[in-house]
Amino acid sequence: MKLYGYTDTEPHQLAALKEVSFIADPTELRKLAAFLINQADLYAGGGEQEHGHFSDFVGDREMVGDVIVCNPKYFRE
Repeated sequence: MKLYGYTDTEPHQLAALKEVSFIADPTELRKLAAFLINQADLYAGGGEQEHGHFSDFVGDREMVGDVIVCNPKYFRE
């Protein structure tokens, strides 16, 4: 697994990350888990979706941050 993200200081420069931390309550963590399982099911089923946004999954486009899962089929090095 590879991790990438944007920082507040460099919002347009994608950076490789060493780790990711989530500060979330149990409800938020369950929603995130459901999103990850949904993406895994889509990709395992041969889905053609390049990536998915957690904000779309929960219907909250006003989120301060977002989690994006990328289909490795489209992001091989």
